[in-house]
Amino acid sequence: MDQGEYNSDEMYEGLEPDFEDMNDCLERDFDERYDDFDAMNDALNNGGEDVMVDLTDVFSTGMMFDTRDDLLKWARNVGRENGVVVVIFRSENATARPRTKTKLILGCERSGKYRPWKNHKPTRSTWSRKCECPFRLRGTPSNVGDGWYLHSERVDNFTWALQMLKEQITGGEVEVIVTDRDLALMNAVECVFPKAVNLLCLFHVCKNVKAKCKMTVFPKKKQVQIMEAWEALVYSYDETQYYMNLANFEGICSSSSIFNDYVHDQWLIPHKERFVEAWTNRVMHFGNTTTQRVESAH
Repeated sequence: MDQGEYNSDEMYEGLEPDFEDMNDCLERDFDERYDDFDAMNDALNNGGEDVMVDLTDVFSTGMMFDTRDDLLKWARNVGRENGVVVVIFRSENATARPRTKTKLILGCERSGKYRPWKNHKPTRSTWSRKCECPFRLRGTPSNVGDGWYLHSERVDNFTWALQMLKEQITGGEVEVIVTDRDLALMNAVECVFPKAVNLLCLFHVCKNVKAKCKMTVFPKKKQVQIMEAWEALVYSYDETQYYMNLANFEGICSSSSIFNDYVHDQWLIPHKERFVEAWTNRVMHFGNTTTQRVESAH
């Protein structure tokens, strides 16, 4: 072979990419990043604990929508921003049949229960997205003029129930009431028991925060660090310690902006006085910080 000639195979020898090593690295990274998704799917399909997030606040609104379609568009946009696919669960018109009221029932695409395929010998393995999600919204036309309103629960129903309870209480007043973060219920409590301190169920607050953390924070090691910082924050014994723990919590969450914004906007800014120990210990609650005695034992 002349000096001017060269062998291309010899020139590039040893430079070929090791595709097996690359695949191994990608698989390890994928497994580490998405192992929680597998756990969530297993829980949903094998009867494990469901992962649920309370979105009552984000869908609570006093707006009146011009049309039914405007209401539907708003609900779907809010759902999209919070990871929920809103679908029409039921739509009825008052003219359809007697005693029927015009209404629009919205739900999550994961509502309902999985129904096995009739073929007892499926050719491929499948799994269902349905997890019996209880999310529901009710849209109804305004009683006065045109327009549509969106409801969670009716405040009037809660108010009536609390008034019946008040009549059974000696003196008619209570000092502390523990509820879930249901704005309609909380408004009813403020109306019927204006002097009562309305605490929020710590068990359900932490459950929602943990679920949101699993959905938005990766890898799993980071989730553990964040939840440990969250627990320290919740059990701060005074305001000084609270703000020290808050600074530590925000530092750990600095790379997880979605989760950090969720915790601040949905829990800490509007409701910290209702579940953080630095404030709840200012009222006598005898250790009852949840809506059930069994959960309080946790």
